[in-house]
Amino acid sequence: MLPAFILVSELTVDQRDWRTAAAQAAALVEPLASQLGFAPRIRLASLPPGPEGSASTSPFNLTTVLADEAGAGERD
Repeated sequence: MLPAFILVSELTVDQRDWRTAAAQAAALVEPLASQLGFAPRIRLASLPPGPEGSASTSPFNLTTVLADEAGAGERD
């Protein structure tokens, strides 16, 4: 599996700027591919909004993204 770069933001998926941030993250794949020699996976994740226990169950929440990557066998 190719390396993944996880970009972490304080934005949450329900904020209007999330789509812009997601598009900017996706736009990084091509320039990084030319520098790295492979097309990396770029993932955007949001920090949990508030104290522990109140974290969103969004698939874009940092906790969920990290768990998803770990479940796919990623270690670093």
